[in-house]
Amino acid sequence: MFSALKHQGQPLYKLAREGVEVERKPRKVTLFSIILLSFSNDELELDVSCSKGTYIRTLIEDVGKVLGCGAHVTLFWPLLYFAKW
Repeated sequence: MFSALKHQGQPLYKLAREGVEVERKPRKVTLFSIILLSFSNDELELDVSCSKGTYIRTLIEDVGKVLGCGAHVTLFWPLLYFAKW
């Protein structure tokens, strides 16, 4: 996983670049909404509203596993909104 989280003092992104896979504990996050904006051929466009700490790439990989077809992110635009939930 390419992440700034650390394992034994090393950022996970450095370990990932070295080919080291680290087992990560599940983290509790909140998905406020997932809206399907478009679906064409084999591509989805989603609008995801979530809590901080949510890894969108991991979420998409999990969706692919559930669908049984695999999935990955091809374009990612993080937007920050200051809203009261």
